Amino acid sequence: MSSTRTSRARPDVVKAIARLTVTGLTWLLVSGQVANAGCASGHREQVVDAAWARFQSSPSSANAETVASALDRGERVTAPMDLGVLDSEVQSGNRGAIHLAFAIHAGYGAHLSEEGGIVAGHGIRADPRVFLEFLALYRARLRNVGGVCANFGESFVDQSDEESAEATRRIDALSKAMGAKTTDSSSECLDSLRRLVNEEGSR
Repeated sequence: MSSTRTSRARPDVVKAIARLTVTGLTWLLVSGQVANAGCASGHREQVVDAAWARFQSSPSSANAETVASALDRGERVTAPMDLGVLDSEVQSGNRGAIHLAFAIHAGYGAHLSEEGGIVAGHGIRADPRVFLEFLALYRARLRNVGGVCANFGESFVDQSDEESAEATRRIDALSKAMGAKTTDSSSECLDSLRRLVNEEGSR
């Protein structure tokens, strides 16, 4: 009798072992995928951080484009970001730097986004055609065009005359670059600057 019971129990035992084995293998597979995803994410962050450091030490247009393209793909620089070098390059008319400033403004939140917008705005007088090109490209991702076109930064706070003069210079640069050709984004940019000039004039 005992021999019969043992032989009947064996299939159940085998099935239980099989279920445990499948469960264990599944857990190992999922754990491995999560670990691999984490490693891949960490590797991408290191690559983007390295690209940012490369731009800081050698701020060419190509190096700026490398970082901008990574940000456009949703990747992020995890290292501290000082935009001083970027600002200087934008003001010199560096095309890749203007692109990168827009990518930072569109891709980050709060303070860094505002800084990126201010820096991007410096591209208006440096190279208005390139500025307008990237303004049109990023328009759908911008919360407020005025945050790029008419935000001059802390140095203009409580300096209404200087703010109005800078807005006028930007209007002139944009108008010359546009000629008779206007787009929705360029019109919005000009409108934000004109409003600022009118507000200052009415005070």
